[in-house]
Amino acid sequence: MDVIIGHVGDSRVYHLHRGRLKLITRDQTVVNRLVELGHITPLEAEHHPRRSELSQAIGGRNDVLPEIVKTILVPGDWLLVCSDGLTNQLPEEALEAVLRESHCAEKAARRLVNLAVLDGAMDNVTVAIVRAT
Repeated sequence: MDVIIGHVGDSRVYHLHRGRLKLITRDQTVVNRLVELGHITPLEAEHHPRRSELSQAIGGRNDVLPEIVKTILVPGDWLLVCSDGLTNQLPEEALEAVLRESHCAEKAARRLVNLAVLDGAMDNVTVAIVRAT
């Protein structure tokens, strides 16, 4: 199944294929751009005071240019779309483990939200999951 994603902001889309989780969008933040340009390291970005400052957001300007990402899902693959409330709270290894251990997209989404909230999430936690069958 061909999938086309239009992405703006710092919510993320991950693709789990053959048990491996891969981030397929890039955060559209000021700090992520500094990382891409080599001005700071990813470790420095985690604690940068401007790490949540968006370079693009829906509703922020009239001339938003979404990043277009194309991927292919095969049976057994998962797509995880989530807000930064999840990814700021849980490491990618935890996201991958929940998806690998789950058989139902709805239960996986609920589990991820619950894990983030139990861990003290400081922001909204939104999760949508698609499982290819």
